[in-house]
Amino acid sequence: MTTETDAQGKKQQQVHRAREVLTADKAREIFQLKSCKQLMEKKNAASTALGIKYGVSSKTIRDIWKGRTWLEATYDLWNEADRPTRGATRRPQESCAANRRSQ
Repeated sequence: MTTETDAQGKKQQQVHRAREVLTADKAREIFQLKSCKQLMEKKNAASTALGIKYGVSSKTIRDIWKGRTWLEATYDLWNEADRPTRGATRRPQESCAANRRSQ
């Protein structure tokens, strides 16, 4: 824990939570929860609650839902509506090392 001083000179403590390391299975679980309509009505609240449950930030949850992260683990779960609109819109490629070997 660290201590910082706010604008009025009062000391405030910041609590640092330990973060979990996600696995591919957990990323798949999170992605599948995207199809739950009740969760999607309040995305920010849902991502915050799931972040606490899985020990990650709410941004990590939203990044999985948007296809920004864990593409390799979730690609087979996508439908056309799930595919990211920006960034990687194709199937994730093999590692760079595998591509270099084939050249």
